[in-house]
Amino acid sequence: MRFKSVFVAAFVVLCADRVQAQTNESLIAKYARETYASTTWGRPTNGIQFGAKITAVGTLNNDTFKVFTALYNTTSSNIYGLWRLPSGYRFEDVSLKKKSGEAIPRTRAGNRLCKAPWWDLSDGRIIILESKFPEYFDELFDVRDCFKIQDAGAYTLTIKARLYLITGNRAFTKLDLPEAHVDFVLTNSDLMKGGQ
Repeated sequence: MRFKSVFVAAFVVLCADRVQAQTNESLIAKYARETYASTTWGRPTNGIQFGAKITAVGTLNNDTFKVFTALYNTTSSNIYGLWRLPSGYRFEDVSLKKKSGEAIPRTRAGNRLCKAPWWDLSDGRIIILESKFPEYFDELFDVRDCFKIQDAGAYTLTIKARLYLITGNRAFTKLDLPEAHVDFVLTNSDLMKGGQ
């Protein structure tokens, strides 16, 4: 919740000068609407969508390819009893392919994004999905740091989330959320600005 508050606060500051265009919409509602519209979402499962987007953060050019991930509750009621694992264990898979279909291998940083949980699942934490409001899912990362990208061109990033539902005392059921697929283009200049 703290991350969400900081993220919303930053969005409010950035949008304060443009809010006059929609006089009947609160800044929080504007944030939710614009975040949803700018994110690529998988199909809803049990009212939950997993999504991702690649965008800039701050004013630095090398922030252009930061990947944000989120959950979204498509229902009209809050969803309770969801269990999110620690960062580094929240993705089942993160993969990158050229438009030609060629798979790009992950770096060590990419492998660290989707480690298989081997410990007791109780090491996670409970989350509540508010109705019609995007909830951040994991730490943002730079796609250029996580894959051994050699060439400029068009790519598709695919991310599958790992999320559980609490079904009893120390009992969890894994939810099968459809992947999010994000298309983007890298130029030679973008590759030189990456963190590899």
